[in-house]
Amino acid sequence: MENEEDIITIGDIFRMIRKRIWAVAAVTVAFGILFFCLVQFWYNGNHQNYQMSYYISFPGLTAGPSQSTYPDGTAFRAEDTISLEILSQIKEQGGGAFDSVDVEAMLENDDISITQTNLNTSAATADVQTDALMKLTVGTEYFKDSKQAQEFLSQIAQYPVTHAQTLVSEAAYDTYLNNFRNSQVTQYEQKINFLISQHEYLLNQYDALILTKGAYFTITYVGADGKTVSGTLDSYRSRCDAVFNEDTQKTVLDELSVKGYIYNLAAYIAEAPDNLEILEQRIKNLQIQIDQYQTILDELTSSGADSALTENIRIKIVELYQEKVSCETEAAQIEENVKLTEEENAARNKSFDDKLNRYCSLLEGQTQIFKNVQMKFFEQQSYFRLQSKKLAVTGGVSSVVAGIGGLLVGFVCAGVVVFIIDLPAYKMNKAALAAGASSAAPKKEDDADKA
Repeated sequence: MENEEDIITIGDIFRMIRKRIWAVAAVTVAFGILFFCLVQFWYNGNHQNYQMSYYISFPGLTAGPSQSTYPDGTAFRAEDTISLEILSQIKEQGGGAFDSVDVEAMLENDDISITQTNLNTSAATADVQTDALMKLTVGTEYFKDSKQAQEFLSQIAQYPVTHAQTLVSEAAYDTYLNNFRNSQVTQYEQKINFLISQHEYLLNQYDALILTKGAYFTITYVGADGKTVSGTLDSYRSRCDAVFNEDTQKTVLDELSVKGYIYNLAAYIAEAPDNLEILEQRIKNLQIQIDQYQTILDELTSSGADSALTENIRIKIVELYQEKVSCETEAAQIEENVKLTEEENAARNKSFDDKLNRYCSLLEGQTQIFKNVQMKFFEQQSYFRLQSKKLAVTGGVSSVVAGIGGLLVGFVCAGVVVFIIDLPAYKMNKAALAAGASSAAPKKEDDADKA
């Protein structure tokens, strides 16, 4: 049967530890600190992620059957915002703050991801602007601290909205006006058509905004002169239409037709022989048709044909004759125009040039107004908002858990070492105490018998 002194109880173990409490405490704390540091600065650094959740919206980001697009028509895809091109662009624009961020390794190791959840998808059959909840996840090992990560991820998160607004700001709104001024234009008809196209373009753009928000949606902006301008979309459109409406366009075209202004005299003179040949051939064909119809009319008249039939033929002859006179007039005008000098032609055109340039300036002003309206509209309809101001940290092991675990492991290890070292001496001491107790017991019994 096992001796009592060979039995080691939990109490015995704690008594041995208590005798070396300061050594055990030192080892325990050392292990706690070691585990905390290992987890915090090594393990978690390679196994944790920063996660940023945020909301974005801008015109073109839609919930519906069509692909979401930026203002220039290019497709918007959430995953494109974490492409190497955009990440490198954000890094370069950081002014050195992101030089230590290895975006190439981030992508190669698949340590960055993004998800998009459209929040207002009830009208899935229509393309309506949506609010999107985005979640951006990146490994913590690519950043020197959470502040750098916060700034870098914020730039990624804001990119779609800032990029859309940049496209609106840098868009070419005056393409047709630039064509109007182009020195390669050779005819007034071209110049007038460019003004008409610019006018139609602006009206169509206003119509698109009105279709989205309604005619009475108000836009207020501050102009380049510092003055505040306010109005409804419909009022902006009406003022734009008034500067070069259809009646004005017709008046300008009629004047050109009547006066026969020549924009490029050299080109006009070079084309004159061919144009005269075409007109002369046209005049001959018209005369042939007139003679044919006249012969038919004479035959019908002499035969007593129906007056309605003969009247129709007379009308046709008149129309052909009028067209012939018009061609003859144009041919005569060409012959007269080729005699003009550049100075004479410029003097004759001056008032008409001034008029077209005035309309160009008016449309240029309306184009700038529309640009201001468009930029303000996008600003009002776009937003970026963080779900939380602090980055969420996912994965890894809690530092508190690591510290507590280290303390436990340290205490156990220290206890085991103490137990191994002190056990033989403790057992001998315990055995000696037990032997002393047993030898003292018979002596007491003998004393009692004598008494």
